[in-house]
Amino acid sequence: MRRDHGYSPLRSFAAPPSRKLGVIGVGGLGHLALQFARAFGYEVTAISSSPEKREQALAFGADHFVVSDRATLSELEFTFDLLLCTASGRIDWVPLLDTLKKDGKLILVGFPDVEFNSTDRVAHQLSIITSFLGSRARMREMLTFAHAQAITPAIEQMPMSQVNEALQRVRDNKARYRIVLVNETEGTRT
Repeated sequence: MRRDHGYSPLRSFAAPPSRKLGVIGVGGLGHLALQFARAFGYEVTAISSSPEKREQALAFGADHFVVSDRATLSELEFTFDLLLCTASGRIDWVPLLDTLKKDGKLILVGFPDVEFNSTDRVAHQLSIITSFLGSRARMREMLTFAHAQAITPAIEQMPMSQVNEALQRVRDNKARYRIVLVNETEGTRT
């Protein structure tokens, strides 16, 4: 599977006037999306429900960091040209979508639950775009771009014998940010 890490939609919308971008979620997809967005020249705001991810988000290339509570998001009304959602699960969409400018775009690369009233969305002419798989050519392009821009995933390596622990770290949202299972050689098993 050739999962889209935000590269394709960011590349497609990287031309002006789409310059202010909010990345929802600073996790496995989000930390890469922040790096790609920075490399494309967006003004990037990381939006997370986890305040402890602030310093990491800034280190990955975010210009700004906000916690996704209603009070904070209400101060950002009509700020973003694009919102790139890398998060999954339940999301409070009303305050997030209110941060989009008229004709703004919500791009889903994660798998969030999507439920909202369409009235304001239609009135503001918002678009919802999804991006999941990239072609082989687009993936090669992305890898070349990532290499040229020094974009790398943050990974934890765990031995294959700890696959269950690795899966539990992912379920508990404790993986930072990807877990790579490595084969153990005969002499290194514990």
